[in-house]
Amino acid sequence: RMRLLDSRGLPYPRGGPRPSTMALVPGSVPIANVAPGSYTLQLLNDDESVAASQQVVVREEETTSVEI
Repeated sequence: RMRLLDSRGLPYPRGGPRPSTMALVPGSVPIANVAPGSYTLQLLNDDESVAASQQVVVREEETTSVEI
């Protein structure tokens, strides 16, 4: 699972009833329609503790790729 945090350290709002964490699928996991800004992408263990994290900058009208 993974979690995307905004620049304030809060889970990025995903709208609707979906949780702030996302399931991982081997390969790539697209996250569409993320507002431009600075984020932290966290890879989570089964107990929701952080296994790894990566800083991410999303720019307007660009695709951003991150390896974690």
